[in-house]
Amino acid sequence: MIGGHRKGLRTWLLAAVAGTTALLPAACSSIGSTVGGGPGQGKTVILPRQVLNVVWRVGLVDSDVFSSKFQHRGTPAVSPDGSRLVVGASDGTISCLRSQDGALLWRKRVEGPTDSEALIENGVVYLAAANGNALTYRLKDGKLLWQTTLPGPGAARPVVTGDKLLVMTTVNELVCLRKNDGKWLWSHKRSFRSDRFKVLGAARPLVVGDVVYGGFSDGQMVKLDLKDGSVLQSRQLVKGGATFADVDVDPVMVGGSLLTGSASGGVLALDPATLEQRWNYDIDAPSDLAVEGNRVFVTGGDGSVACLQAGNGKEVWKVNPDQEGLLSAPVIASGGWLLVSSEDVSLLVFHRPTGTRVQVFNPGKGASAPPAVWKNRAFWVSNGETVYAMAISR
Repeated sequence: MIGGHRKGLRTWLLAAVAGTTALLPAACSSIGSTVGGGPGQGKTVILPRQVLNVVWRVGLVDSDVFSSKFQHRGTPAVSPDGSRLVVGASDGTISCLRSQDGALLWRKRVEGPTDSEALIENGVVYLAAANGNALTYRLKDGKLLWQTTLPGPGAARPVVTGDKLLVMTTVNELVCLRKNDGKWLWSHKRSFRSDRFKVLGAARPLVVGDVVYGGFSDGQMVKLDLKDGSVLQSRQLVKGGATFADVDVDPVMVGGSLLTGSASGGVLALDPATLEQRWNYDIDAPSDLAVEGNRVFVTGGDGSVACLQAGNGKEVWKVNPDQEGLLSAPVIASGGWLLVSSEDVSLLVFHRPTGTRVQVFNPGKGASAPPAVWKNRAFWVSNGETVYAMAISR
């Protein structure tokens, strides 16, 4: 762990009114008030001057803690009632903030960079940390409830189903723990060739009834029995010669198809019963998917943002915002917007029906993690490790 002192949380409150972002003159810009309808739409869309307006911001660490740029990859976890946020930081702490004003409610030390995405459910915070531990805290006061050692660092937000907690690790092993006390129930580990490349991160498992769908870095999609982890079925989704075979896109069920993806194979729609492919959309290194009705949104490693028809994978629109740096997974926001973080320009706002870019929020440092959205609020962490709460205009 890189050393460095800490001076505590820095909080600024800003009014959520028109012109708020004038307080940050280099931070926000919008692309006109009247724009074209986007590829193939043939419409004119009247857009608000500003979609996102900063309400408050909180610095998690001192800017001088690290001399090199840090990529914060964890989206803030929002409590179901929207009253609290939980977010980790590079200094090895996890903090709970009041969503109304960013006030610090509690902070705990986890050790090691802790930008993993937490899960909040029924008053409990679940975290699979980068130090190889699964931990749970009481949301009310941050009391540690239990801690269990994992076979490797956590790679994705945990999944709670019934009395079980599922955690995917960076060592290609899916672990099932008992939710109440962290007791190890079962695990499923896939081998990985040492002469192959592996991408950063992994897919969260998907639970449908008593079946767990999991994507692994050897290119396999596996169906497991939730009760004991036994393999029900598996299928190789990516050809063996691919440089990056990882099935690292979180699987989602849409219209009777299982949608996932891989760095080399693009977006894939599978028959959930047989795991046979139904359609494939070719895009480099696809992100996790955002789904609204029969539309699927995805970003690619080539810097593109695309909207697909869920039923057949046909492209509705595709844009390239011409920004350097990787894009995060897209996030659906109220008011017809699509939010995408950028390691170059921080946060991009698109008009969801057309793909037209309408705003760039750029306070500096860029961003790797997608924002969290709760009703008409967006909560977002920059790579400068500042948390922003923003009102979303309709």
